[in-house]
Amino acid sequence: MKKNIFFLFLVQFSNYIIPLISMPYIIKVMGISNFGIVALSLSIIQYINLIIDFGYSFVSVRRASVSRESKSELSKIFSITVVSKLIIFFPVSFIILIFAECAYDGEYSRIAALIVLSGFFSVFDLAWLLQAIEKMVYLAIANVVSRFMYLGLLFIFVHDSSDLIITLLISIFGTILPILFSIYYVLKTKLVVFCKINLSEIKIVFSESLDIFLSNISISFYTTFNTILLGAISGPVSVGYFAAADKIRTAAQGLINPFQQAMFPRANKLIQTGASLSTLINTYGKIIFLVGATLSLGLLFLGGTFVDLYFGKNFSTTVDILKVLSLLPFIISVAIVFGPWWMAGRAKSKQFRTIYLQQSICHLIYAPVLIYLFPNVGVAISIVLTELLVAIRFILHR
Repeated sequence: MKKNIFFLFLVQFSNYIIPLISMPYIIKVMGISNFGIVALSLSIIQYINLIIDFGYSFVSVRRASVSRESKSELSKIFSITVVSKLIIFFPVSFIILIFAECAYDGEYSRIAALIVLSGFFSVFDLAWLLQAIEKMVYLAIANVVSRFMYLGLLFIFVHDSSDLIITLLISIFGTILPILFSIYYVLKTKLVVFCKINLSEIKIVFSESLDIFLSNISISFYTTFNTILLGAISGPVSVGYFAAADKIRTAAQGLINPFQQAMFPRANKLIQTGASLSTLINTYGKIIFLVGATLSLGLLFLGGTFVDLYFGKNFSTTVDILKVLSLLPFIISVAIVFGPWWMAGRAKSKQFRTIYLQQSICHLIYAPVLIYLFPNVGVAISIVLTELLVAIRFILHR
């Protein structure tokens, strides 16, 4: 298990080190407002990609993993997945382009075009196919290479506030490169080909994916959507301050994942043998709690100093936001043990999903109010409140 934790730490390190290096540079050369626009645009891209994917990738992995030896079956799954995503892509893209043109008099038309471009490539993201045939190591290498290429291109081409579009283009390139690699690998190996499919097959996959989509979209209401909501209510400057704090919080909170991922199989096995909740907590849960508490205390007491050294003395707003967000690692560590571990392990997945869905709807009600009343820290308060209520409900429904 220790080896697994160490390996997963390395993966997490590669995921977070590049954004932490690039973020202060972007803020320094472009200003907090333009950084906010970049962060907002990338959040919209992430949200659009979530909608286009619609849970198809998850369902397709499950289907393809049992048909990996049959090229005809893999080709059918591939064709259904790509066509289904294209069906969603076209109306979503139309809405984005029309909204950017009408609502902002074309001011953000170029940004909207880049968002649509990213969405188009996400249709052909074949990471799910490589996962199904267990060739993810190649994609992992492509991801690492693309991150470092992104960093190099950023330092070479971005020098002042006029380079906003270039910054977005480079950011999108960093996400497109692994997609291009997955396409290249599939074409080179002739793994699949487009084949004839019918509408009934698309409807079946749509039905299977709907539950996954609803689960993902409900969680996104208090994760990805917060940045979009904040941008709509308070503007790009507030987004910039929040995004800076949230990147630091996310990087710290990500350190929980190696422990959680390495312990989960053993924790699940313990639950299946009939172990009690107290046994689960004493064996594995207390380690997760300790990690979460340590990270929360570290962010609370050292976060301000880190922000001053990292961004400069003019980011007191980011410090205030980070202090609120510092509660999250511990709250989420508690939620992990009582939710994904205990409830899901005890065949309470339906209750588990219902809690997330209900709290997401509640979040959409009070988050705009808190953002309006407290423009700087309101979104952070709403996130902490939602995660706290989720954790409490997990405990009550254990």
